[in-house]
Amino acid sequence: ADVTVNGGEFIQNGVGVNSLGGDITSTTDGIAFATAVTLTDAVAMTTGGAAGDDIVFTSTVEGTVVDTQTLALDSGVAGNITFGNTVGAVQRLGAVTIANAADVTATGTFGAASFTQGAGTGTTDFQDAITTGVGNFAFTGNNLTISSANPSTIAGSMTVTNAGTFTTGADADVTVNGGEFIQNGVGVN
Repeated sequence: ADVTVNGGEFIQNGVGVNSLGGDITSTTDGIAFATAVTLTDAVAMTTGGAAGDDIVFTSTVEGTVVDTQTLALDSGVAGNITFGNTVGAVQRLGAVTIANAADVTATGTFGAASFTQGAGTGTTDFQDAITTGVGNFAFTGNNLTISSANPSTIAGSMTVTNAGTFTTGADADVTVNGGEFIQNGVGVN
């Protein structure tokens, strides 16, 4: 079932885990999960899009069938998205799509069928390895940082359309197996 919150934040702060099969919308605020999230179907989350209207996953995010359950996120031009733990470490998510965000931070390993970001005003920072199971990695936004000391593997192609700076750490090796690596933004590298 879908959940829509008008006039406040959606907050999950109990000690139990979360099994999600519907969309969550907070029309004027953010969305926050304190404990582990497992997707059982395609899930979309949308916030109000203003400063502080963030999407925060403090714990892990998992799918139930590898490369199947999709996650679509939109925190607007001023809201941040934070993955505070691993994503798809046990069961990779399906396609992960970020329509818009200010900063996006992934602190743990990030596993999905594919990753697409359509817009971003701040910095998208992958702090650990990225794995796409079957698809592409496509980033459009301001700054992209891949700072993992562990190697990343992209099953398809990798496209970086950066308006700001594309940065990779000294040990942030990325292997692109299924196509080209293309950097076609106006930003620097």
